[in-house]
Amino acid sequence: MKGISTYQDSGRFEEISLASSSYVSTLYNNILDKPDFKAGLTEHAHLSAKFESEAKCSILEGFGYIAKHVNPHKTWKILTNLTTFMKDGNFSFNRNCIYCSKAVDLNIYAMVSNNYNTFYVADKAESGKLDEDIAMMQQHAVTSQSAVSTLLFSNIKQGERAIIAVPLKNRNFSHCMNFVHHSGGGIVIDGQQNKLYNFNIEADKKKFDSLYGVESSVIKAARIYITGKAPEMNNQAWEMVKYPHSLESDWKKL
Repeated sequence: MKGISTYQDSGRFEEISLASSSYVSTLYNNILDKPDFKAGLTEHAHLSAKFESEAKCSILEGFGYIAKHVNPHKTWKILTNLTTFMKDGNFSFNRNCIYCSKAVDLNIYAMVSNNYNTFYVADKAESGKLDEDIAMMQQHAVTSQSAVSTLLFSNIKQGERAIIAVPLKNRNFSHCMNFVHHSGGGIVIDGQQNKLYNFNIEADKKKFDSLYGVESSVIKAARIYITGKAPEMNNQAWEMVKYPHSLESDWKKL
């Protein structure tokens, strides 16, 4: 069963070939259907009460809580990967974006289902895997003329959420995050880096598009795994709630 690994031989989330899925038969409709989807995750039930409180206060506060808490061992994981570098030469400190994106999706589902019995976090520092044999997986070309934010809005329907894998500009690897397309707009949750990008705020959207995509004449690929419904907005005004991300380089440690 072929999949894409965040950090394979090169130590990076390898660039996705546009042809790599052409002959892979689909075995599952949704990536959530895979029996090992929760592998590498841990439940932190003690965080669920605060998560519920934040999520019921506002959608953005709920997303913010998720972004802050799904990668709780970030510092020691960086140290672990530094130790790995000493052994294999893979100079990559942050390697667990797939595990973080899976935890984010399960926590967003808690908001959708109004079931806050637990809270999922990434438990592993090493690479994860997103398989190709998923019926609801999409693959799209990304060029220097493409805005990744536009690609997400165009291919993830309003009211849906998804796990996304998109290329970073001037890098030879991609990054896995989550996107929610709601009636109020769109938002990216980057659980590994503890960030939100609220596309209703132009500075956030501009920052996101400055980081993700391609700048040369090459064509790269983005993958979208639709996972289910987005939380209900309940007439909340996303554009009125600012949740600023760090303005420093998101990838200075990679």
